Amino acid sequence: MKLNADCMRQILFTLEDKPLHQSLQAEDFMSSERTKQFLYDDIVYSVQMLEQKGFIAAKIYPTKDRTIVLVNDLTIHGQEFLEEIYSDTKWNKIKSVLKEEGLPTSINRISKVIAKLTLN
Repeated sequence: MKLNADCMRQILFTLEDKPLHQSLQAEDFMSSERTKQFLYDDIVYSVQMLEQKGFIAAKIYPTKDRTIVLVNDLTIHGQEFLEEIYSDTKWNKIKSVLKEEGLPTSINRISKVIAKLTLN
């Protein structure tokens, strides 16, 4: 599956806005203003990738029919990553660089572009 970077970013914003000690499931993201336009599979895949990179604290339960996610919070690494992609201007520049270089979107590639832009 391909990472939907805009979905990933909006999930991080949603987690930043949620009350402390509240967990969110994929269905909660499906009804959130920030993330309701994304497909269930995009949300679940983004959550999986963010959890694997240590950017969010989540529990992931694959079942026969679908994957269930329970997202608790941003981690310190997730908060730092979000700070780097917070600005719409910077985010659009990151996406533009990825597109210009013909690179598939991944969290690692986004991080590399962030580092590249920071050095310039």
